[in-house]
Amino acid sequence: MRFRLIRAFVTTNALCLILTSLAACETAEHNTIQQPQATLYDTEVRSLVSSFAEQEYRLFVALPRGYAESEERYPVLYVLDADILFGTITETARLLPLESFFLGRQSVPDLILVGIAYPGGFDEMAQKRGRDFTPTAEFGAVPKSEPDGAARFFRFLKEQAIPFVDKTYRTDPGDRALIGASAGGIFILDTLLRHPGTFQRYVVASPRMDEIIFRHEAAYAEQHRDLRAVLYLSAGTEGEIEQQIAAGVEALHTSLSTRKYPGLRLTHESLEGENHVSAQPTAFTHGLKAVYDKTTAP
Repeated sequence: MRFRLIRAFVTTNALCLILTSLAACETAEHNTIQQPQATLYDTEVRSLVSSFAEQEYRLFVALPRGYAESEERYPVLYVLDADILFGTITETARLLPLESFFLGRQSVPDLILVGIAYPGGFDEMAQKRGRDFTPTAEFGAVPKSEPDGAARFFRFLKEQAIPFVDKTYRTDPGDRALIGASAGGIFILDTLLRHPGTFQRYVVASPRMDEIIFRHEAAYAEQHRDLRAVLYLSAGTEGEIEQQIAAGVEALHTSLSTRKYPGLRLTHESLEGENHVSAQPTAFTHGLKAVYDKTTAP
């Protein structure tokens, strides 16, 4: 009897080991097989090498529904930090026009989206966004900034990326928008104040504020009596970092409002209970609706 029990025990455990090994083999085989990737529909990737820095960029392009069957020209929304934000912003921009089914009106038009990304994906973006987004070496928040990194990146956008997109796709050259967050938000504000007219609409979420932006804003006000742009500014309220950002955003909003520029359509929003990360999806939704609202046409 004892021998039968021992033999049954050994047989059972051997069977378990075999089944476990087979399952492990199946899992290992599944992990080593290259599976098809999930992709965003109606998108494509283009590559451009900057003429102003030793840097290749990837352009993630999302076309609106029905683009191939139409002859329309579309506004273009340029997306910074596209390696992590392109999917979120693209699907948000594609969802919002569906409001027309529920409200009988459409706050956001069909758009062509162009994300500026890096060949190395997230890791390369994390290394080089400070160089590309921060206006000068004086900027204190990002030590990886370079004296003319943002200037070279801006020239790449204006002199290479935008002409390429306008030549390749059916765009409306008079209706360009720029969207971004954090360090990308600083680049957008710097572009608005030092290169006005390059874009007509700006969505800025939780920009990492610095004194340099206020100096640029004051310098612009000394030389101009108008700022023709549609601008959405927002920040969250949760966490010490975001609270500091929110204070800077509030100060910039106050300063711009005081100027009373007749051509500036400015929306400022405080996103209660949101931190530096969680505030961004809400800001993108609210920002797109704010800058594309027909009452804020540039």
